[in-house]
Amino acid sequence: YGPKKQVKGGSPVILYVHGGSWVYGNKEIPQAISPLLDSFREEGFTIISTSYQLMRGEEIFNKQISDVKDTIRWIHKNKSVYGFNDERIGVIGASSGAHLALMAAYTDKEEFVDAKELKDYPSDVKYLIDFFGPTDLTTLDMENVQWDLEQIINSVGEYKDHILGEYSPINHVNKGEPNTLIVHSKKDIIVPYKNAEELYAQLKENG
Repeated sequence: YGPKKQVKGGSPVILYVHGGSWVYGNKEIPQAISPLLDSFREEGFTIISTSYQLMRGEEIFNKQISDVKDTIRWIHKNKSVYGFNDERIGVIGASSGAHLALMAAYTDKEEFVDAKELKDYPSDVKYLIDFFGPTDLTTLDMENVQWDLEQIINSVGEYKDHILGEYSPINHVNKGEPNTLIVHSKKDIIVPYKNAEELYAQLKENG
């Protein structure tokens, strides 16, 4: 979705990562968020909506994070081709999409590479907008998540707690993380509000 006006220095980019409990959904931008993204286009932003391999049990979280992180690398790689300003890349994610966005942004450049031809490109972003993303996967209410997701997570048996901890953004916060806007409802019945509070506290502690 191209910019509606040109801006000096190239078009800033917003990468949108869809939700869907990691097991469903596609890159079509939902009506609820279209007006927000269109307002950015009016100011010269390019909007890129990415797809990622939905979780089917073969790989839990790793492939999904790699797909999102490779998209960021692709943006850096193609900045000259499309006139992107790669110093002004932001990521917006909703629900599980926010989880993937946070993991892609908070982990090191060398981590989560699937497309080998992109491995030498940066994966840094300027900012993140987190719409009710699960930041501590151990707090998810499994009674309210998608049945497919519950089955996949439970299939790893004794490794479940280790995997949920390893892929929780809250455990990857370090100094110098991108500016992060957190939007979360206190009435969320699937992703507890304390996910937002704890992420805020971690980011504040790390400056």
